[in-house]
Amino acid sequence: MRILSEALNDSDPRVVEEAVRGLGRLRIKDTVPALQQLAGASSGNLLQAVFEALGDIGDKRALSTLEQAYNNPDKFIEVQVSYAMAKLGKKEAHARLNSFLEGDPGESKVGLLAAYYLVKLDKDAGLKHLEELMKKPGSPLAPIAAETLGKTENPRAVLVLVEAFKAPDPAVRLSVARALTRLGGPRAASALKKLRSDPDPGVRVAAAAGLAELGEVD
Repeated sequence: MRILSEALNDSDPRVVEEAVRGLGRLRIKDTVPALQQLAGASSGNLLQAVFEALGDIGDKRALSTLEQAYNNPDKFIEVQVSYAMAKLGKKEAHARLNSFLEGDPGESKVGLLAAYYLVKLDKDAGLKHLEELMKKPGSPLAPIAAETLGKTENPRAVLVLVEAFKAPDPAVRLSVARALTRLGGPRAASALKKLRSDPDPGVRVAAAAGLAELGEVD
């Protein structure tokens, strides 16, 4: 923990981001004041990591920092803050995340992020939204939706991905194979075995590599 805490002062923002994410996963409450200070001087991926860490740590001291950022004009930041607030037990934050799923069609990537967080919070609305995006024919967001499901770390996402392994777009099936590999488990392995016979060579390779990574070698 000491190494991670010291890394918060590193000159390389990528190092700081990794340290922030590590502290969040470990739920180190002693670092909340440092993370609050960092929130006021960060942007982009680092700021997102800070908000997520504050939510994961679950210390109520973070509420003051999150409330200040709640009405940010940047919709992505608003979604990130809503997730952190939801993790800290604020029920209205769940409703706020849901509202982003029904926003302007031009803000579909904002809805994608909101759905990602809702799945991490184990909410059905997030799973449904990503499933609908993944099944939209010809949508450039369909493969991204599949990738997003894999990043949620929610085992329930496997059920949604398994239903899409026959999608007509090979880019979607490729993302499904990679997402199933990230999530793992018996159902994921079973779907990957079927994807080894996919007509697209890239999908076949991804499926075989995924099975090897999961230790499923015939």
